[in-house]
Amino acid sequence: MDVIYGSRDYNIVAKCNYNTNINKKEKDALYIEKVTKNYSDNVLDSLEIEEQKDTTKESDMPITNIGFLPNSFYRSDPLNRLLISSSNSLNLLHYSEESNEVTDILNLTLLKYNKNNTATSNSNSFPPITSFDFNITNNTDVIQSCIDTTCTVYDLTKQKIKTQLIAHDDLVLDVKYLNNNNTKKNAELFMTCGNDGSLRLFDLRTLDHSSILYEDSEKRPLLSLEVNPLDSNKILCFALNSKQLAYIDLRFEKNPLKKISINSNITSCLWLNNGLDFLTGDNNNVIAHWNINDLKTVEKPNNFFIDEDESQTNENVISNPKTNDNLINYLDYNNNLKITSFSL
Repeated sequence: MDVIYGSRDYNIVAKCNYNTNINKKEKDALYIEKVTKNYSDNVLDSLEIEEQKDTTKESDMPITNIGFLPNSFYRSDPLNRLLISSSNSLNLLHYSEESNEVTDILNLTLLKYNKNNTATSNSNSFPPITSFDFNITNNTDVIQSCIDTTCTVYDLTKQKIKTQLIAHDDLVLDVKYLNNNNTKKNAELFMTCGNDGSLRLFDLRTLDHSSILYEDSEKRPLLSLEVNPLDSNKILCFALNSKQLAYIDLRFEKNPLKKISINSNITSCLWLNNGLDFLTGDNNNVIAHWNINDLKTVEKPNNFFIDEDESQTNENVISNPKTNDNLINYLDYNNNLKITSFSL
């Protein structure tokens, strides 16, 4: 799956892809692209997308997730950004807009295996990391999920492991903190979904047990989960090769409020920052916009966008909902960054 992450604050998009050809000659890589917005009378008139060619960062293994550190993690600097990428290691990277270079700072996974943390350290033998998430309440922690059934919490400031636990009996496919709405009482809570088809809730203060909040009826792997930015009780998740998105309220355990039917297999979902709207992407090139209040009476999206230029499937979608421009950033089948506008 190709991965894309847009930064509203910096007008920068990081993307990565990997070649599924067994005999590939080109390595997997991370790219940085600069988005320039042109306005006319305070209205967005046009967009220019420029790939920062010197920023290409090759990887021996597929990159599963990327993200710029939130501003709360470090002092803002207009020309220097920190980002994290996950593959078979969790890497802290530095991007300089001035020199257009991406450089390695810290391999967090080496801490897990007590290896020397040097730029030349080989981590190709480590089990792949499937995802990670930032804890924006304590401003120091990052949690990762891994196919070795574990989740690991790292303290970026102290550069050490805070805790590690076995989360599932099978591969852990995604992990999210529940504190994205800055609720301190949720600062130690996180959720995982796994290859066993379950969605689980953990509390870092009491790791001796977890709660299974939802299980796929066919025991299919749950690929992804998304936490509502304003109400951490509301969760979206979907299973492998599924045409249904589960909308779950944690106050009603194991019973989704709604199973939303999509015309094609779901590849991605994302809450918008108002906490009421969300997007879905599928392998028919459709990005659909939904509203949770409308789901009570209507079982179709408010509006949708179709990439008519592509005969193949889109693998991922991400929105930049904090902007006033109402833009969706996504990757087409050829891993080209595309941006389209939408309205709520």
